[in-house]
Amino acid sequence: MGEAIPPGSPTDASNEKPKSGGGAIPVNQKFIHLELKEDLKLGEEHLLAKQSPRGILEDTIKKGEWFKGIILACAFFEHFGSLRLRNHFHGNISDDKLRSLTLIEIIIFLFGLKFLSQDAYTKMIQVKEKRDDLAHYPFTKIDPKEAERLILDALECLKELGAT
Repeated sequence: MGEAIPPGSPTDASNEKPKSGGGAIPVNQKFIHLELKEDLKLGEEHLLAKQSPRGILEDTIKKGEWFKGIILACAFFEHFGSLRLRNHFHGNISDDKLRSLTLIEIIIFLFGLKFLSQDAYTKMIQVKEKRDDLAHYPFTKIDPKEAERLILDALECLKELGAT
């Protein structure tokens, strides 16, 4: 006999029929709504506490939230990298163009403009590649030692960008 699906899990169909999303995994929409609400609450807490990217990423290490830490590290790369580019071009590049840049393009521009050392460039690429793997294969087991190293590397890169 198979295991019962816990109430409130992503595939729990007790409250409503599962729907297939872009990832073709049946998902309970109520669960997604609750998870997003919780994420927003956490975001507000970080904002209210004025917690730095360093504090946020160190918190993911402390809690062993490897997926979250790697995803956030790349989000910080994009955010602070774009700010650095905007400042470099003295606002002569539109926000639309900045938002259209992919993370790899941002990293390449930052390196080409000498805002990143070779070491930081390599580390950012490694964190980005792990993020891409996790985004495409979300049920992949994450090696805690590798994840911690990548998040710590991300902190070094963010420091080099002036973001921590």
